[in-house]
Amino acid sequence: MEIKEIIDKNIWENFLLNCQEKTFLDSWNWGEFQKKIEEKIWRWGIYDSGQLIAVALIIKIKAKRGTFLFVPHGPIGEHRSLKILLEKIKELAEKEKASFIRIAPIWERKEENIKNFDVDKKAVQGIFNQARKEKRLELGENESRKILEAYKIEIPLAATVKEVKSAREFTKKTGYPVVLKIDSPDILHKTDVGGIKVGIRNDAELEEGFNEIMNNVRAKKPEAFVRGISIQEMIQEKQETIIGINKDPQFGPMIMFGLGGIYVEILKDVSFRIAPITERDAKDMIEEIKTIKLLKGARGAKPSDINSIVETLLKVSQLVTDFPEIMEMDINPLFVREQGKGSIAGDVRIRIE
Repeated sequence: MEIKEIIDKNIWENFLLNCQEKTFLDSWNWGEFQKKIEEKIWRWGIYDSGQLIAVALIIKIKAKRGTFLFVPHGPIGEHRSLKILLEKIKELAEKEKASFIRIAPIWERKEENIKNFDVDKKAVQGIFNQARKEKRLELGENESRKILEAYKIEIPLAATVKEVKSAREFTKKTGYPVVLKIDSPDILHKTDVGGIKVGIRNDAELEEGFNEIMNNVRAKKPEAFVRGISIQEMIQEKQETIIGINKDPQFGPMIMFGLGGIYVEILKDVSFRIAPITERDAKDMIEEIKTIKLLKGARGAKPSDINSIVETLLKVSQLVTDFPEIMEMDINPLFVREQGKGSIAGDVRIRIE
C-alpha cells in the first residue's frame, strides 16, 4: 500500500463521485476555514496493488496560533491505511513547520459488486482444449472471434473465403467498403507479411487485394497453413481504442485501456487496473487517459459511446478472471461508434498458457 499525490483533479473528482456519504462540511465548520486557506492544498491518493482505494485532502491554514494542517474528510473512522497516512502527514508537518495537526477520517470508495454477464464458458473451454491438443498457445483469428462472441462482445460481420467469387457474394450482404485479412494459425502478425488490405471499395479492388495478399503470403511465409482470406465489413465513423491484457505473475491479469494508434504507441496514454474490475473501475480507466476529450466529442465531434467501452472492459475482465490461463490478449482496435451505437472489436489476439 502506498500514498502519492493526485495531480490530475479529474481523477480526484471522479473518485469522489462514488465515495461514501460526505459529512465533513458541517462537522468541520468548512466555511470559516475557507476564509483562512493559503494557496496550498495537497490531494493524496491511497493505492493498494496499484488501485486507488481512498483519498485524503490536506489543507495548510495560517492562523494566529501558527500554521495548521487539516485532513477534513469523513466519515469512515479507522481505515486500514491510516498508519501510512499518519506517517506521511508527520513528514509534511515537519516540512511546513505546522504547530497543530488534527486528523479526520478519509474518503473511501463504496464497496461495489463485480458484474457478471451471461456467457458461454463451455464454448471458450472447448476452444482452449482444442488448441492445447494441437499444441498451440496462440489462437487463430476465428477462434479468438468465437471467444468474443461467447462473451457477447460485438465483432464485425465476417467470413473466411477461398476464392474471389465467394468474397463478392459476401459484399452483397454488407456492401463496400470491406477489409481483407489472411486467415492462418501460423501468421499472427498479418501486417508483417502483407496480409491485410483496408478500404476495399469495389469489385476490382477486391480481386486485386485478394490476389495480392495471397501472393505476399506465398512469398514471405510459404510454409504457413492458410485457411483462406477473412473478409470483414469495414467500420466507419468511429474512434479507435485498445484493450490489452497481460498476466502479471504476482497480481494476475492486468487490464490496459487507451486510444489506439499513436496515442498508445508513442504517447503511452493508457490506464491500468487489476482484474476483476467493477463498473466504477472501468469508468475511471476511461476518464484517466489524457485524451478523454476525444471520446467525449472535441471540437464539435459527436461523443463516442463510452458506456459501451465500460461494458466491453467488464466483459474482458470477466473473461480473464474466468480463464486464468489467458496470458495475453489484445483487442486492437476496439472501434467505438457515436453515443448509443456501441463498440465493435475489430481484431483480437489471444495467447494462453
